[in-house]
Amino acid sequence: MRELDVMLERYLAQHYPQDDPATREVFLALLKRQDPEIASWVLGRETPADPATVALVDRLRNLYQS
Repeated sequence: MRELDVMLERYLAQHYPQDDPATREVFLALLKRQDPEIASWVLGRETPADPATVALVDRLRNLYQS
């Protein structure tokens, strides 16, 4: 999913460097998931079980709403 890749690459370049270590770990764990699962979360179709992942997905959604 090219759009998802662009979103995650932009986040990595613009926000990841300033993130705290815990948020960085959550982001790296997110990258290990399958694209359809991440897309479902970002699009609000499903919610991750982990609260830290929920917070990151919400942040991604808010940063890149179009």
